[in-house]
Amino acid sequence: MTVKYRTESLNNVTVTGTTEAYLACANTVPETGRFFTDSEVDLNRAVCVIGWDVQDKLFKGEDPIDRRVKIGAQPFTVVGVMEKRGNM
Repeated sequence: MTVKYRTESLNNVTVTGTTEAYLACANTVPETGRFFTDSEVDLNRAVCVIGWDVQDKLFKGEDPIDRRVKIGAQPFTVVGVMEKRGNM
């Protein structure tokens, strides 16, 4: 998918829909911010956690927490950034 922030955009970003339970089985945690809450999932809130590379390329040193990005045509609020890892 395409992810946009202001005038910056990244194409071919892998987007995974998940729930708050993801962290229980994943071997990773947010580096900054937080992960989804159960109430955000239950209420279908438009929030997202981005990868370290997306933060690096789109925000160029700016703090992405509470900023709005578009994933495709849908706006989302960034609540967290995952720690830097190898390619998944």
